[in-house]
Amino acid sequence: MLSNPFHAFSNDKVVPNYPLKEKKLACQLMGNENSYPLNDADEKFLDQVQKKTFNYFIENVNLETGLVMDRADNFNETDFNYAPATIAGSGFGLSALIVGVERGWISRQTAENITVNTLKYAQYHLESKNGFFYHFMDMKTGNRVWNCELSSIDTALFMAGVLLAMEYYENPEIKELANALYCRIDWKWMTNSSQFLSMGWSPEKGFIPHYWKDYAECMILYIMAMGAPENNLDPECWQMLHRQAGKYGEYTLISCPPLFTHQYSHIWIDFQNKNDGYADYFYNSIQATLANRQFCLDSAKSFPASYQNNCWGLTACIGPEGYMAYGASPGSAVSDGTVSPTAAGGSIVFTPEKSIQVLKYIFRTHYKQMWGKYGFSDSMNLEKNWFAKDAYAINQGPILLMIENLRTGLIWKLFMKNRYIQKGMALAKFRKSRNFKLNLAKLEIRETKSYFPHLRPAHNSIRISDEIGPDTENFDFKSFSKMAGKPLIMDKNYLQIGINRQENYRTETFFFHNSQYLFICGSVFDREIVTKNDESLMHLDDAIEIYIDSDNDNFKWGGTGDFQIVLSPPLNENGKFRAVESFKKNLMTPLMKTAYKPMKNPHGCKIGYKYILCLPRKAFNLSKESTGLTIVFHNVDENIPSDCKLNWFYAEPGIMLGKLILK
Repeated sequence: MLSNPFHAFSNDKVVPNYPLKEKKLACQLMGNENSYPLNDADEKFLDQVQKKTFNYFIENVNLETGLVMDRADNFNETDFNYAPATIAGSGFGLSALIVGVERGWISRQTAENITVNTLKYAQYHLESKNGFFYHFMDMKTGNRVWNCELSSIDTALFMAGVLLAMEYYENPEIKELANALYCRIDWKWMTNSSQFLSMGWSPEKGFIPHYWKDYAECMILYIMAMGAPENNLDPECWQMLHRQAGKYGEYTLISCPPLFTHQYSHIWIDFQNKNDGYADYFYNSIQATLANRQFCLDSAKSFPASYQNNCWGLTACIGPEGYMAYGASPGSAVSDGTVSPTAAGGSIVFTPEKSIQVLKYIFRTHYKQMWGKYGFSDSMNLEKNWFAKDAYAINQGPILLMIENLRTGLIWKLFMKNRYIQKGMALAKFRKSRNFKLNLAKLEIRETKSYFPHLRPAHNSIRISDEIGPDTENFDFKSFSKMAGKPLIMDKNYLQIGINRQENYRTETFFFHNSQYLFICGSVFDREIVTKNDESLMHLDDAIEIYIDSDNDNFKWGGTGDFQIVLSPPLNENGKFRAVESFKKNLMTPLMKTAYKPMKNPHGCKIGYKYILCLPRKAFNLSKESTGLTIVFHNVDENIPSDCKLNWFYAEPGIMLGKLILK
């Protein structure tokens, strides 16, 4: 392996394969109404971004194995021991080489040689099982590292580069190797005899118990799995994918919070002006990008240094506290002021003008901190004056390739020629269409609660007599019902995740305290109570979860002053109301006292239940005048299927809870 593979290309004689001054966009040629005319300044800027980003894939590749390093320092000399290789990043690398040839940055022969080496190594030497590759590997040996999983989605992203190479090069060896790599994948095996593909497998634990059953970045995975000539999946799997539609402000879309989930499949597959009866997914990604941007703008009061019209974008990237799946509503948003250039860059075909503005803003305003030898560094958080020093293969790739799609449509044009992809698209029942957006008759729309730190709510607990305690005669529902207090009422407007089809489901919660105890009393209006699991899994039943951040410094899982209490109705009519503190179970659970009472209407029909929870303030570190707290209600219904959580306030990451005032 060369110490700096880039030097291998320095003497290449290269000729661009198309006019670099061409102004017609691929999206204009394909009839996309979202087209945006690039001026000379835009072309020059995007050319600079692409060329710098391309450097990542030629400086951080092992020429013998074709494996691309997962991440690299964007400002210092390349160190091949810095990080392992990533199979998905290697797929981006194969695709990047084609852009490099067409742009005149590398000779066709050199690109072909690297591609042949990559495909040969993958076919004959790279550690794999049933055609699937490990997520991370040693760059030199190709062996699995970190006890990582065989990854179904990362294998698919690698295969996207493989199939693209199959279409681009005339070299028969490349075509034969690419075909062999694709055809040997046993897609059925990765389902583990289920309806959907597992997210992965490891020798130690077997199949990961999580499956690609929801709309996400997995569209390209299923298109490949259906289009394969052998061991392929039944097209029914595509129809069975769950497509949860959501609303955020004026935007309606099939939701998944991190923006990369709306980008990855589109890098190779041209979804423009096509629909499968559920959605035009190109339109959906436009909506997702605009909703992501709007969420950032709405978060500006929480993170004023970070978000503005030209600075937005929430997606999976490195952050001040490590790698995070940042994302926006609809769905469970995660935001702390971190912005990643790949969020806007990867969406440049969906929102050209707005995305270019973001890239130019970061380039001009934070050039020294964010612009290095591989283009943009991964991310920045202006609230904390923090800037990533690394670039990541899976975030550089979308920037380079999506810009190329915007300018020429190159990746789309090549990939859509592939017979296996054409077959997969046909089996998914894609058809050409105009003005098709979302089939709302097939999609169930939910509007989830968004949590903004600057809108952190507070609720007053009512001070009551010290004579009331868990062992006194007035520890009953009748006594607490006589006490004045304003309830915290939660209904569909507090939906955090899931689907609630029980229209009148709601809760009322009262908080009372004296010098010794905090009392949480409430009513849950629920016409169908489902309890099946034992104590260890009762959070999956109809349940209440109470999170306490007693130090009011953000909740941490298992933190010293943090608690998670789970309550659930009895398993049967003669059973007891169940209550467990999860983090310090043996110590804290015995200190909690509860009461439970089913509620019935005048006709004797069950309409829910009442409960009381008593917590000793000293034991739960509730001596201060306020504490961080949220209360979560999990509703499960079987007759009219529901599975959802209502959450008062839960802002991630952090985690910031609502404030309970104890005066």
